[in-house]
Amino acid sequence: MGTIALVHETLSQAFDETVDFDEIVARGLADMVEVATREVPVRAERSGSFGRLRAEDATALAMVVTELVHNAIKHGLAHTGELSASVPRAAATIKTSS
Repeated sequence: MGTIALVHETLSQAFDETVDFDEIVARGLADMVEVATREVPVRAERSGSFGRLRAEDATALAMVVTELVHNAIKHGLAHTGELSASVPRAAATIKTSS
């Protein structure tokens, strides 16, 4: 639910109904990495840009990104501890790898 709070906090500081989703992802990634409990330290890196999104889209996408990152940290990082999230702007996909 912290992710939804980030979207609402960002909206409360904006003059319109769109948010800079890159800021939300950056803060969300930092929060998740900070609380990740693993034997190997977790480091997250994002490339690409989401840009500005409508509030309703940002809320839904934030939940999806949070779930993907959480699952990658919990199940997919093996021994590396490195999470890379790529956001190709031309395609409507998010690629995560470990």
